[in-house]
Amino acid sequence: SVNLVSELRRELEETKESFESQKSELQQALEESKKSFESQNSKLQQELEESKQKLEEAQLSVNLVSELRRELEETKESFESQKSKLQQELEDSNQKLEEAQLSVNLVSELKRELEESKESYESQ
Repeated sequence: SVNLVSELRRELEETKESFESQKSELQQALEESKKSFESQNSKLQQELEESKQKLEEAQLSVNLVSELRRELEETKESFESQKSKLQQELEDSNQKLEEAQLSVNLVSELKRELEESKESYESQ
């Protein structure tokens, strides 16, 4: 009976030591897992921040392209309006030039007729 109690105490002590050893190993593994998790989490947070920054830059680029397209369209419309206005002015100027040319031709014709009449009158 005393031997049995001694044997049980010895087994209990070995079990306790084994438990303490396993507990220590598990705590160490837990600490290593925590460190690994924190490292991976930090890395993922950094990648997330970089992705957010790239997305923001891409959005700014998209906004800039949209703004440039709008400005280009406004410039094109303004150009078309000016072009149309200048074409109308050119047509008006050409018409006035034709009328002026007709007037010059008429004056030249009248001068010629006047000269002929004058010569005819003087010869009589």
